[in-house]
Amino acid sequence: MSTMDGGFRCQHGPEECRQNMIDSCVLSNLGKGAKQLQYVACRMQMPAFDDHVQKCAELQQVSWSDVVSCTTSGMGKDLQLEAERMTRQMTPGPRFVPTVVFNKVYNDLYQMEVERGGFDKVMCMDLQAC
Repeated sequence: MSTMDGGFRCQHGPEECRQNMIDSCVLSNLGKGAKQLQYVACRMQMPAFDDHVQKCAELQQVSWSDVVSCTTSGMGKDLQLEAERMTRQMTPGPRFVPTVVFNKVYNDLYQMEVERGGFDKVMCMDLQAC
């Protein structure tokens, strides 16, 4: 959630805010589609370790130095503000991180499955590819 002082407040503190910005920066370098899903699926395996996140980004051919540059510039903040705007527009929350939206549609059943640890299952259900 953005704050009046131009920062962000996250449910689990500043580290979660930093990780969210990293994700926004990586995803903005991937364009829409399969590479984004592959990054997120990789990321969900070990969400809080920078070396794992870097590996996930680099597996999708995203330069880690570009990610760092994005997070330390105004671009990262702008991406977070846009993510907040879109989340508020498309979901009843968020009440949980991650809040999952496929093709700009929020689904409570998918969200409940993600909250139980079934992110990969939800991806398969939505994409009908598993």
